[in-house]
Amino acid sequence: MSSEGGGFLTALGRMLGFRSRRRGGGGGGASTTSSSAAAAAAAAATVAPSPTMSLRDRKGKAKMAAVAAAAAEEPSPTMSLRDRKGKAKMAAVVEELPHSLALAVSVVSENGMISPLDIANFAIVSKSARELARSWLTRDVTELNLKNRKIGEDGARSIVDAAKRGGFSNLQKLLLGRNRIGEYGAMSIALAQPLLTKLTVLDLSSNCITSEDGVVSSAMTAIARSVADCSLCQLTDLNIDFNYLGDDGTRMLVKAATGGAQLANLKKLSLGCVWMESTGALALGRALRRGAFPRLTSLNLRMNEIGSEGVKAIMDAAKEGRLAHLTELHLSDCEIEDEGVRAIAQTASQIPQLTKLGLINNGITIDGIRILMHHASEEADAALVHLTELDISGIPIGDEGVRLIAQAAERGALAELTCANFSECEFGDEGLIALAHALEHGALVQLAKLDLAYNCITVDGMEALAHAADHGALVHLTHLDLAFNDEIGALDEDGEYGGIEKLMLCAKRDGPLANISHLDLECTDIGYALMGALADAAERGALEQLTELNLSMNGIDDEGLEEFVSVACLEVTLDEMTGHQTIKEGMMANLTTLNLAKNAIGDRGLKQLAFAFPQLTELNLARNSITDQGILSIKDEFEKGAFKNLTKLNLADNKIKKTRGDSGMNALAFEAGRGALEHLTELNLSGNLIGENGARALAKAAATRRGGFKHLNKLFLASTNIKARGASAIAKAARYWPHLRGLDLSSNRLGADGVRALCEAAATRNEESCSRVLERGGGAFARLTKLELSDNDMGNDGMIALADATMAGAFQRLVGLGLSSNKIGGSGMRVLSRAVVAHGALPRIEEIELIDNLINEQQSQRIIVAILKERPECTVANFDWKCALLAGESIGINFDD
Repeated sequence: MSSEGGGFLTALGRMLGFRSRRRGGGGGGASTTSSSAAAAAAAAATVAPSPTMSLRDRKGKAKMAAVAAAAAEEPSPTMSLRDRKGKAKMAAVVEELPHSLALAVSVVSENGMISPLDIANFAIVSKSARELARSWLTRDVTELNLKNRKIGEDGARSIVDAAKRGGFSNLQKLLLGRNRIGEYGAMSIALAQPLLTKLTVLDLSSNCITSEDGVVSSAMTAIARSVADCSLCQLTDLNIDFNYLGDDGTRMLVKAATGGAQLANLKKLSLGCVWMESTGALALGRALRRGAFPRLTSLNLRMNEIGSEGVKAIMDAAKEGRLAHLTELHLSDCEIEDEGVRAIAQTASQIPQLTKLGLINNGITIDGIRILMHHASEEADAALVHLTELDISGIPIGDEGVRLIAQAAERGALAELTCANFSECEFGDEGLIALAHALEHGALVQLAKLDLAYNCITVDGMEALAHAADHGALVHLTHLDLAFNDEIGALDEDGEYGGIEKLMLCAKRDGPLANISHLDLECTDIGYALMGALADAAERGALEQLTELNLSMNGIDDEGLEEFVSVACLEVTLDEMTGHQTIKEGMMANLTTLNLAKNAIGDRGLKQLAFAFPQLTELNLARNSITDQGILSIKDEFEKGAFKNLTKLNLADNKIKKTRGDSGMNALAFEAGRGALEHLTELNLSGNLIGENGARALAKAAATRRGGFKHLNKLFLASTNIKARGASAIAKAARYWPHLRGLDLSSNRLGADGVRALCEAAATRNEESCSRVLERGGGAFARLTKLELSDNDMGNDGMIALADATMAGAFQRLVGLGLSSNKIGGSGMRVLSRAVVAHGALPRIEEIELIDNLINEQQSQRIIVAILKERPECTVANFDWKCALLAGESIGINFDD
């Protein structure tokens, strides 16, 4: 490496603030100055050169050296990766230099404390994985987390190559979920197991391991072989979720584990959604009976069509005492019927340590619940005696089913239950009254989480629950979900109190509901009355522990909000003589997440909230009646710290629509440019007609010295009428938003010109910002993972601009791309296909939506098949034809992490 490269490594060593330890010598060796780290870095560079790093770029080198020098002003000689500052600096280096990962970590490793090495949040690809694998530091790593980093087959092979050279010799945990390593990558990892002698945790979930046409995948064959020859005998945790094993792959795995010491130490086995059916479950049951997995504590079979027959096979093994250590059994979405539940109930006493049982969305009826509760309440059976979590959501057991559970609890069953999920169980007041009666008489005393959402509960059921709480029940409750019981808010027969009011009346400090931290009352028709009841409960100290409150879809207006805020918030008084503020802590000082979406809150309500809960980090006011005047009315409050701690703000679908003069968007952006909302990571303004001037205001704020919205991670501007000029403004602003990962510009009439502006910014390398990623395609939007451009009339010209940009290296990290309803024809689709297939564009893409475009079924099928052949893990959707992976559903673009 050039002397300039060595200089960079020297600066990097100073930046990280490490000093080396001499190996050998008395007393563990003396410490040297940071110059030793520089020498070690230079040595590491010779071992692990970084051919892709743009050190020849003089400006880039100067900026990196400047960053390093600035960081070196406050060195920390004792810093390790366990030190928080060290972690932050390490993260910064790796984010900026993804292809120099091995060099950066080599310098850090000089202090001998680099494990665990968790780089799941860093931006690396297969080349980076190869560089990491080459580095001599790998011998010290005990935990390697590369989840969802798309290292691919090459990255997996690089890890194996390092193991062959003695690397990763101390590795205990290898987490490779969602990495597209495919058949050969997984096979390489499996065959390398004799070299990874200390490995205890292996995660290969969601990696395109596939069995086709009755032929078992080569990866599963290799894994089974490693199991059979005891290369994996030290494993305690194996996760193969979301791979296509099928019955044959499952049979091969469990057969290899049968008898001897194969996987004798395994405690957690996760085979969720591996396309296993009853035949595979029968094979698993036989293997268990023959001694496979003798120490198993957790078994996950969710989302497999094993049916009741498969469950019986597994329970037969339990009858023989083969599941005596099992604590968790996950059987959700397994097409289990009552006979399967009967098998569980009759055998549960042979699984004495069971604490978690998941039965979500199965074909169980009231008869199945009756059988389960009968055995749970029989003292001779001692079934489910240690159960702490019971999840039967989505099973229509009705009032009778809940009554059976309540009666069993009264007889002493489920005494240790802490979490009960009865959502979508189709029961009403009778069921809740029975449950409340059991609670009042000492049943379920440990209950901490209770989910009753999406049922038919009214004021009568809530009155019974309140009565139980008033008599000592629910004292340990921390989570209560009553969402979408839309008659709870109705008044009682006397026309005096609603259901929630009755519950709140009994709430008090050190009493019922005193420990509530999460309360979900979405769509419970509570209106104005509840706000007063909540305020009264808060005044009595009952909601002091509350951190999350969901009051969306309840018809709450400004008057109701004022009733709530007046008691529950921090009280701020102003001395008119001195101007000094006095702040008195309110009754809900721990509230950090407040959801008031889909109500009737207007400008006055927004102003009340400005100082009501300064500790809030998430505020959702979507679909209310806030106008430009409301934003203008809190302009001065921003200077006093209003909403100063917010990280997520949702103002979607309000009435912020002025585009000139005193517009709300101009005021919001102006204050952001002065430092307001400085911690904001997510901003949603969709459905507000801010126009191109609003987009320009955002861009202007971004360019200020304080950097408006500089920490933005997600920006939603759908249906805001910004058009092409607004898109151009957003494109220019993006360079100041280096953390932006999600952008929604759908339904904005961008046209080809607007899309072209975005693409030009993405393809143009930014030389001015130190925070830009120095890699191919390092322009604006360099870290974008989700982009929604649907319904923008971009046509073939816009698609060509997008394809050209991707071939130039733009949008390298894009995972989801929405292009529906854009009048894209065959020529535009062919350009996209050519970019992906022939030029390797969009290397990380997983979802492309092309619904409702100008392309016929034959063209669609040919082009989509070409893309899927190149990227088998990708999901592509079209209005007329959808690939099998999609199962006939529109994918949408999910902006959640």
